[in-house]
Amino acid sequence: MSYDDLEERLAARTAGNAPIFLPYLTGVNPPDHFPHARGAFLNLDLAHDRIDLAYAVEEGVAHLLRRNVDYLTPARVREIVSTGGGSSSPFWNQLKADVCGVDVLVPDEREATCRGAAALALVASGQIAGIGESAHLSRPPTVRYQPRRSAERDARYELFGEYLRRLFVNDPEGAPR
Repeated sequence: MSYDDLEERLAARTAGNAPIFLPYLTGVNPPDHFPHARGAFLNLDLAHDRIDLAYAVEEGVAHLLRRNVDYLTPARVREIVSTGGGSSSPFWNQLKADVCGVDVLVPDEREATCRGAAALALVASGQIAGIGESAHLSRPPTVRYQPRRSAERDARYELFGEYLRRLFVNDPEGAPR
């Protein structure tokens, strides 16, 4: 299936009864730290198809992102800048905004890492006084995804958190039970 076809099919779906995915394929990272935890699809049944699984994966990563945003306190996080391969998905960018409840900005910048390295080099060479001044350099155009919160979205996030707690929180090593 082409990436564009997947995007189109994902956009046509609702969360509805999609499985919940815990994206902890290499353990749970902070703010929850369970190094022995593993990923899992939950509520999976024979009625689900590959689009449901793709939806669950993207939503699971968005839930993980929200756990970090919530940990940082929402009053301090107003927007998230998304770069890299996943940022080319309008569906996923909107999903991240919807789940996290903050704007997601996607710069039209293929080499965001290089841009950051160049800004640090300007600071190190004395060309600019500090990293804060890099905000005044030429900025790439961005696309802004604004959150559309819903009771269903919040309920799925709560279910994600409940599964995480039930599977890993009571074990200090984070080993699945």
